[in-house]
Amino acid sequence: MRAKILSWNAEGAFVLGSKTRRVVPEQAIETLTKLNPDIATIPEFGDYERIDPEVVQELGKIGYDATLTDYIDGTGMSMALLSRLPVLSKQETRFADQRSMPVVHVRDNCGDELRVVGIHFDDVREETRLRQAADLVEFLAGSSVLTVVAGDFNAMDSRTWFARLCRTGLVESIGSNDPERKIGYLAQRLSEMALGTTVDFLRENTNLKNCDPFQTQPTISAKQRGFEWLPAWRLAKIDWSFCSPALHPSNYQVHPDAGSDRRPITFTID
Repeated sequence: MRAKILSWNAEGAFVLGSKTRRVVPEQAIETLTKLNPDIATIPEFGDYERIDPEVVQELGKIGYDATLTDYIDGTGMSMALLSRLPVLSKQETRFADQRSMPVVHVRDNCGDELRVVGIHFDDVREETRLRQAADLVEFLAGSSVLTVVAGDFNAMDSRTWFARLCRTGLVESIGSNDPERKIGYLAQRLSEMALGTTVDFLRENTNLKNCDPFQTQPTISAKQRGFEWLPAWRLAKIDWSFCSPALHPSNYQVHPDAGSDRRPITFTID
């Protein structure tokens, strides 16, 4: 088994006008082509109802079978799981009745089967994320299939400096002076993400291996829609990649800004 995996919350970049205003679908496909993964999990692919068939065709031209799921959560957003490896089966699953997420079984050239689970947990409440994590644990239980779980967990490790800062109330106090409440709403969400209980729950209730050798390399910046004027400094890790203990992750990289508020992440599994 050897495969290169990409995880990238594209902030709607693959569907014109979805969310990010810093990149268009052609540029998103260029990023995908440059990084050249065998498998890609892409939360916030774009507005599901507005997905351009030509974009899906372009993905096919560069070798990708695309599994697309509608979040069905009122946001209109979608998630993509792309594979250049032969696809054995596809399914959708919902954790805590939130957001449909793709699960794909593929086979590599050695004949090994790999299950890939795309993740995008709730972005507001830690309570909801914990219920989603519990459903994920139950979904994974009892299967011996080699597995990669990757995507946007919207959850920090509580021990990191940024998580500790968010829990002090300083970020929320800054946001309270914003008359439009944009910063205040963002600060409230960050303080919940900083609790760390979702990440701790997964560590304690699965035997999954963190694919990041340094554990907590930051993946998100504040440079998102409505805050394009902010610098693209990486602040926190809320995008995680895990794999079965029998797999060996290597070459983990957090790549430069590609037009989303999240950095693309790639790693290889053996």
